Amino acid sequence: MTLVKIIEWQKRAGSLSRWAAECFEDAGCEVEITHDWRDTSGPADIIYTPVPGLENRGVPLVTQLEGYGGVSIMPGSKPSPKVRETFNNSAKVLLADPNIYRELKRCGIDQASIMLPNPVPNITITPRDSPKFTVFCPQGTWKIKKPERIIEAAKIVGKAEPKIRFVMPVGSKRVWREPLEWLELDNMEFLPSLPYDKMLEQYAKADIVAPFSAAEILPWTVFESFIAGKPTVVDVIGKVQSVNREYVREMVSWFGVPSRIFHERWEGKYASGEGDHYLHAGSSEELAKLILELYSDEKRRLQLGLNAQKWIDAYDWKPKDKGKKILEIMGKL
Repeated sequence: MTLVKIIEWQKRAGSLSRWAAECFEDAGCEVEITHDWRDTSGPADIIYTPVPGLENRGVPLVTQLEGYGGVSIMPGSKPSPKVRETFNNSAKVLLADPNIYRELKRCGIDQASIMLPNPVPNITITPRDSPKFTVFCPQGTWKIKKPERIIEAAKIVGKAEPKIRFVMPVGSKRVWREPLEWLELDNMEFLPSLPYDKMLEQYAKADIVAPFSAAEILPWTVFESFIAGKPTVVDVIGKVQSVNREYVREMVSWFGVPSRIFHERWEGKYASGEGDHYLHAGSSEELAKLILELYSDEKRRLQLGLNAQKWIDAYDWKPKDKGKKILEIMGKL
């Protein structure tokens, strides 16, 4: 039996645990997953520490870099000295998206890695009616993501069209850490921690999904919005998620090549899907403007959602495909 250990630097451990288990369930492999649970608002000096006994069994280590926090390369920050140590301790380093490749380069880290984005989650989301026009904002409230911009957009929208409701998950405790004026908004609802299936219901009921974050690698929330067939408004999006659906099938065929080669081949196609299967806003004002426009244009909302589902269909990259590719890279198949 092959044992592949994956270290994932990712806050959303639950979602990524699912894909990792699905990756290897048909490959006869035992998998261990370790997650970084540190607060992404500060530096996290994390390196691989061998699990007792594994190193004596010849276990290959695959390090999957998923997010900014675990490798301390948040935009504008200096890299942690532990990043290179992470590379040195790993048989292979996989990058989830060119976003993290570009941040590593910015930090002066140009060590060999492989571009192997995450698969689309094995879920279905069936649209449901909601009595109110709803904008679902599932980006989280960590400071690096600048959630206050959602609040400012909600204020602007509320003055122009009070019928539009914003819904934002914050967890059962985090909301009390936020400014009190957030709680005074009549058009904003904060959600406590919810089971995953209940979170998916929020996508199903939403008219617009706005995972509006200032810092992302390959946001799971964008995949979920596309699957739900919802018009999606973003700031930072995964580079692979931004490629026009016309090129997606070919792009997937390049997964597993060195990150430098992938980036050089596809850099010219990044953001080519903007306006087709998602919309981009760079500020609170732009976000509010797009939401008001979509509120008044049902045809455009439907078309954006349909195009997003077509993008998902073209992104033919399932958990078992990624698992097989990892094993190929490690010479285990």
